[in-house]
Amino acid sequence: MVFDSNGFLKKSSPVIVIHSDGNYETNDESEGAEVRRTGTGQYHITGILGYNSDGAWGVNGGISVPKDNNGLE
Repeated sequence: MVFDSNGFLKKSSPVIVIHSDGNYETNDESEGAEVRRTGTGQYHITGILGYNSDGAWGVNGGISVPKDNNGLE
């Protein structure tokens, strides 16, 4: 279980946290993954088979876009 970017607790595996400077962190399930920044807001992720899309995550397979202070994506 991890907290998503909006503060909600979700089931997850694997997890890759990508920072705006291009650095990234992995958890045990995503160990060996590599991230390369290709442009503003665009990253190429390799070395991983996929991600968990548990039904509890909701629509769009649980992919969530961070929201700004006005609640906009």
